[in-house]
Amino acid sequence: MTKLIIFFLIPYYSSHAFVLSEQNQSIQNHLLNNNTYVKSEVNSIKNSQQFSFSAAGLHHQSCRTAMKTIGHYENYQNKISFIKSSSYAKNRIHLLLSSSFLPFDMVLDFKLPRINDVGIYPFTFDNGFLLGLKGNIYIRKFTQNKKYKCLIALQANWKGPKTKIPDYIFELFTKTIGHIGLKKLFRMSGHRF
Repeated sequence: MTKLIIFFLIPYYSSHAFVLSEQNQSIQNHLLNNNTYVKSEVNSIKNSQQFSFSAAGLHHQSCRTAMKTIGHYENYQNKISFIKSSSYAKNRIHLLLSSSFLPFDMVLDFKLPRINDVGIYPFTFDNGFLLGLKGNIYIRKFTQNKKYKCLIALQANWKGPKTKIPDYIFELFTKTIGHIGLKKLFRMSGHRF
């Protein structure tokens, strides 16, 4: 069971795999105990900053059922408190984020295909904050445990000019957004925590 969770995406998606650390049994237990996992790392080197983000969760609903709700990005403003407006057109999602835990209001406008079932869904920040950020959302049937039916995971990486946000604050707010957002998306799509 241990190795299945760590490497379950490698044979299915080959080089585009979401891989959890082999040394970290606690992450696997965390997911199997009905928790979401979020990791954010930010490092500054001279005048540049690097950002690495991973998130994952095991969903009680089938992937298709869960994604019927999660894939309707234009409804996020009605479901997630820190998203003040949301729209989707021509494979672009536009979000306005505003909350006391954010260092400033943010507009995220990026390419993302409509997610409706299993697969790998790439996304790119091609303008604005974190220009050049690239990532993938992984939707995969989960068959190793009868309690869960779908793995939803995300990985993103960015390197660019140093922002005005200190590394620690950057990590803290992206991790907070990740936890709150992922749990809310899971709940609104029929998952029971």
